[in-house]
Amino acid sequence: MLDVEPLNYDLIPEVPLPRTPLVRVIARIDFPPIMAIRNPDNFARFQEDIRKIYPYLTQGHVHEIEINSSANINFNQDMIWHLSDKNNDRNWQVSLAVNFVTLEAFQYENRQDFLSRLSDIVIAVEKHFQPIESSRFGLRYIDRLVGSAADQAHQLLRPEIMGIPHVNKHAPSNLYASIIHLMNQTEFLCSDDDRVSVRWGKFPAGATYDPKNVEPIDESSWILDFDMYTSSPILFSDDILLKKAKIFAECIYWIFRQMITDDFLQFFGGKSK
Repeated sequence: MLDVEPLNYDLIPEVPLPRTPLVRVIARIDFPPIMAIRNPDNFARFQEDIRKIYPYLTQGHVHEIEINSSANINFNQDMIWHLSDKNNDRNWQVSLAVNFVTLEAFQYENRQDFLSRLSDIVIAVEKHFQPIESSRFGLRYIDRLVGSAADQAHQLLRPEIMGIPHVNKHAPSNLYASIIHLMNQTEFLCSDDDRVSVRWGKFPAGATYDPKNVEPIDESSWILDFDMYTSSPILFSDDILLKKAKIFAECIYWIFRQMITDDFLQFFGGKSK
């Protein structure tokens, strides 16, 4: 039992950011393996329910590392289906494997739109594969500051979030000017024992800590990465999972707003409330 008080957060209305730094939003629902998902005929019925919105299909492989009780390492490979709204430069992608489904937004509009799309995916998985439970549900928001935004990070992020860069911005020490890479990570306890892992920091050109989801770019940047997840299994149900997703999105947004300044909202075209 953790001797930690859960976050006591208030609901904060979303402030739309026309020039949003949000580069990716990912919802992932893990469940016990269902081998029927490998069958193209079974998958085709799932695809038909969402094909009008996600018409482009590709097939790939997911790789997993498993360490058994004898400390032996096994490398497993399985099939994964990807459905997207566009053939190139996709805005949305649904991925289905034998033990998880994800919804990814590369052009996120608003919370309600994302939750509505997630509901459609959960309903389709329920209808065709009937998972018993979700062993883990996670929701992740990734922001990236580049160019002039990265240069002004000390004005856009709160001093306690900036850490060394803020303390040494105007100090004689050259700690600030000499920073190549800066990574912070904090895990918070939320209600119902759910957790929020927040990673943020400055990364040089070509660097990343997560090649799959945070692609390296050819310039330095600041990353704000929020990942909230369940710590115990829950029933695989549209009502339950969407309620979790809504709570997670609200909690993540509250933490995000604690980390940024009003200058951040104004810089990206928003109006502080």
